Amino acid sequence: MPRIIFSLTGEVMCGNEKGKIADIPSAKLQINYAESLPAFGVYATIVHVDGNQYYGVTNVGWRQTMDWSRKETVETFILDYSSDLYGKTVTIDFYKYLRETIEFNSLDEVRHQVNKDCDAARSIFNNLLLCC
Repeated sequence: MPRIIFSLTGEVMCGNEKGKIADIPSAKLQINYAESLPAFGVYATIVHVDGNQYYGVTNVGWRQTMDWSRKETVETFILDYSSDLYGKTVTIDFYKYLRETIEFNSLDEVRHQVNKDCDAARSIFNNLLLCC
């Protein structure tokens, strides 16, 4: 397994649920804005929930398409996970930077890119499992 480049623990808070409506629900972490965060962008991550770990794709930064408030957020789409996370404490281990954040024209474009990001993360972790 590669080296963790950053780790963050926080409670999952209720957001505006636009991702859930677009069929790309994400876990939005309650963060302390004074704490340091990794560079804005999208990362392949492993998310620890209730003693289990899942692959994820995590966005750090502004949600240009979904929210123009310019408020920093940390949101994770957890692959192959469908349970409710509100109020749970999760740890996110950041493994690989995938891309910079992008502003999209529609939720369909967001959904398409999240699917591509998930494929990239899955490939990264599957290749690591094969080589080790």
